[in-house]
Amino acid sequence: RLLWGTIPCTCGTRLCSLLQLLAGMSPPESVFNGCRHGENRFEERSGPSMRPVVPPLAEVPHKDMELQIHRMQESLSEEFLTHFCGTNDLRSVEHLEIKVDITAQSVEDMGRALPNLLQLKLTGSTVHSVRNLGTGLERLQVLWLGQCGLQDVGGVSSMPNLREFYLPFNNVFDLSPLTAHEGLEVLDVEGNAIEDVDEVECLWMCSN
Repeated sequence: RLLWGTIPCTCGTRLCSLLQLLAGMSPPESVFNGCRHGENRFEERSGPSMRPVVPPLAEVPHKDMELQIHRMQESLSEEFLTHFCGTNDLRSVEHLEIKVDITAQSVEDMGRALPNLLQLKLTGSTVHSVRNLGTGLERLQVLWLGQCGLQDVGGVSSMPNLREFYLPFNNVFDLSPLTAHEGLEVLDVEGNAIEDVDEVECLWMCSN
């Protein structure tokens, strides 16, 4: 029995095929047959002796594998950000949308690597405190931290130019760190743990 099919491929590399096979995206009895024109070709044959053929690690480009390791297990290195943002000039990056997990990654140096970042969207990430983002985001103007498990907005003072802060559906209950943030114009706290009306009234101290 011989069946042909395709599974999506965005990069056309053996790394993509390896990750897809490890993730179980191909049928259990499939045999890798190369990557052509944006698709992974695979064939399925019957018989107990057939097993998935995974490309040896030696054939996976070292740089791509290293970037994957950095992304999933370590930090947002400048090397990874250069690859992710598609530019060698990280000083030109003004907008970034990415998911991070501060329990497995260090993101405190992100501001140093992206000194001119104006908008940062981390929706769906794991970020427990604004302090987890470090002190290098001095030029940041818009920050999204929706559904991040956020509990503490302390540390926002390290973002003096922040104008819009979106943190819906988190566990924040104390808004007092925002009272001294005079430049804040938009604040979204829908679905948080704010029960005391005084926490909202204190925001009148913000000049904008």
